[in-house]
Amino acid sequence: MRIVHYVNQFFAGIGGEDAASTGPELRDGALGPGRRLAAVLGDEHEIVATAVCGDDYAASHPEFAAELVASARDRGAELVVAGPAFTSGRYGMACARIAVAASEAGLSALAAMHPENPGLGEAAGTAVVESGATSRQMRDSLDRLAAATRKVAAGSSSPRRTGASARSRAPTAWQTAARPSARSPSCSCGSAATGTPPRSPSPTSTA
Repeated sequence: MRIVHYVNQFFAGIGGEDAASTGPELRDGALGPGRRLAAVLGDEHEIVATAVCGDDYAASHPEFAAELVASARDRGAELVVAGPAFTSGRYGMACARIAVAASEAGLSALAAMHPENPGLGEAAGTAVVESGATSRQMRDSLDRLAAATRKVAAGSSSPRRTGASARSRAPTAWQTAARPSARSPSCSCGSAATGTPPRSPSPTSTA
């Protein structure tokens, strides 16, 4: 499956807060954490491009998501994957918005963030996989994201947003089969979707 992976300016290697106003663009192939994601996914799936946008730009220009999704479709993307955003509010909001835009455009979509990410409320009706709280859990979070990506690609779990009824549903965070735990494999994280403003990140996360 042809995948476009969304990351913010930091994980794309552009810069930190000094580059947070970077506008949306598509870059060829996998960048940053996308390289490990591509390696874990294997030859069956290809990250054909990385969608990038600065956190400040994404927060203040919600239309960025539709713009990037249109570019992703031009690249032949079948699935849009965003994150992991950990607990970073602006990044989580951007991941949620691009996943929603992709779903509304008819593409499969999946975002990854921690259940306490303030951006989770933007993801209602789309698939969200739980990540760790900070980038210290990057490897584990990408393994989880890869397992969920395979599941979506196989067509077994890909919620769609269609109309007002879909918008009213709370987002869902998965615990995939690749990450066994004492909790149920599928847990509701509606309590995290409070709609509170994005908060400042911890020192180990970005944006």
